[in-house]
Amino acid sequence: MRRPTRDDVARRAGVSTAVVSYVLNDGPRPVSAETRARVLQAVAELGYRPSALAKALRTQRTNLLGLLVPDCANPFFATLTSAVERAAFAEGLVTMIGNAAFDEAAELAYLRAYLSLDVAALIVVDAVGTPPVRELLAGHTGGLVMLHRRVPGVRGSVVVSDNRHGGRLATRHLLDHGHRSVVCLTGRDRLAPVRDREEGWRDAMRAAGAGPYEGDVVRCDYRRELAAEAVSVLLDGPDAPTAIFATTDELALGALTAAELRGVRVPDELAVIGMDGIPEAAYSHPPLTTVAQDIPGLAEHAVRLARAPAEETVIRAVTLVTRRSCGCP
Repeated sequence: MRRPTRDDVARRAGVSTAVVSYVLNDGPRPVSAETRARVLQAVAELGYRPSALAKALRTQRTNLLGLLVPDCANPFFATLTSAVERAAFAEGLVTMIGNAAFDEAAELAYLRAYLSLDVAALIVVDAVGTPPVRELLAGHTGGLVMLHRRVPGVRGSVVVSDNRHGGRLATRHLLDHGHRSVVCLTGRDRLAPVRDREEGWRDAMRAAGAGPYEGDVVRCDYRRELAAEAVSVLLDGPDAPTAIFATTDELALGALTAAELRGVRVPDELAVIGMDGIPEAAYSHPPLTTVAQDIPGLAEHAVRLARAPAEETVIRAVTLVTRRSCGCP
């Protein structure tokens, strides 16, 4: 069935399309009460809905927020995406979500689509940051916010957590529990923000005179099943650690799984702390101690900055949330 147009409304009401526009847009010219009533009645009878895209093309303004995320299947990015969407809705923005799945071609496709729609704001979460991606981002003239990680070589606002401090918090807490061998479980790419969390682990280990030693770093991809495999190998070895700081909660959940499969009691024989603060961490077995990011605060700050093009760097505080996995009651 054909969608009714403004011309259809004008014919039904016996007015010009310009008069229909004046009624629907409250101006710029006045319309008599009688004529306005006829137009609104025609709108209701035909079920006419103005095209938001057509209006955006006329006014060169949209209320669209383009959000590019690396992997919506990852619990942290899923939680962050939901928080951004809620914050954008509160600001009158409609969010379009592009799930790039850590694929450069997908990132480029989403960015080109967003720029072609002239989105009012663009928030990029943890992009790959290859030269073609940087070139596209540099050409965006609206609000641009890099959330969770800065894209090197791109100008715009940045909203991140205090990741290095988070690594120090977690490691010091394990050391305060009496552990001397604290392994850092982290990713392979050595990019921010996990790179900064690893540096925080190094800071704390140096300050305690307990290393760090390269053998105390275990690297794998950011999937809990791969973390479980890597930690299983570690626990089967001759120098099994008594504590693990995982630079993401996803990796920490994999470590907990490995301990259960190997019959290693957490926290009696192995203490584990993650970082991110995903909701799932409170319901693991045992509940996971984590350095929590202020995810709603990150999202709200990113949306506000995206509405007003600027170049501002915001570093949000993190909080140690203690649960049983570290040995706290």
